[in-house]
Amino acid sequence: MIISPLEHAHDFQKVFGLTRLATTIDKAEAALGSLEPETIDYCKCVIEIICKHILSERGIPYDDLKLPKLVKQALSSCGFDNEGIAGNLSGIVGALAEIRNRTGIAGHGQHDSQDLPSQTDIRIFVSIFESVISLLWHAFNKFNIDLALTKLRFDLIEQRLELASFNEVLDVSTSITYDQEEGRIYIKGKEVRPSEMLFIFDRNSYSEELKKFRLTEVVAEPEEEAPAT
Repeated sequence: MIISPLEHAHDFQKVFGLTRLATTIDKAEAALGSLEPETIDYCKCVIEIICKHILSERGIPYDDLKLPKLVKQALSSCGFDNEGIAGNLSGIVGALAEIRNRTGIAGHGQHDSQDLPSQTDIRIFVSIFESVISLLWHAFNKFNIDLALTKLRFDLIEQRLELASFNEVLDVSTSITYDQEEGRIYIKGKEVRPSEMLFIFDRNSYSEELKKFRLTEVVAEPEEEAPAT
């Protein structure tokens, strides 16, 4: 079975659940299938999206980072401490970015005299891309998630950190009380509003309930009395 060079990009997507990443991966694979020039552009974008999300997970700013430093910082944030490899990889990634800037067609518009990337160029780029994403993936998996900062969904955290047994015990042992009159839920004595829980866990349902509420408000509004003559 042939493994896609974007295999670990798909692995990141399963963990992050990012619409933009999923779309970019799909476009990269479609372009790669026929070795289209934009393969390079999409693969570079995949690296950027993944690195930025890794840094975002750890609360590390990245707005001013170019691609080489972005990759190096993402690796460092995952606890990858081999400076030699990280430094050399950063240099290679810089060369990839230069290839993309010079020959890519999805950004940095070039003069028509500039050659498009050859199929060999594309294969080389994708091969290096695969190594970069693979290293990021393995470094990321070695890193312990900071539960206080992470933006990963609860179910993904539970799966990655194997917390199912702990969560089951916590669910059973945690005291929950409900104040019917006030419409408040208390978990271990801490107040949790049902509206807030619905907003956090099911935005669509919250929006639907809000629409219903606003409709009832309109219906309940009394008609304005005509001014006395």
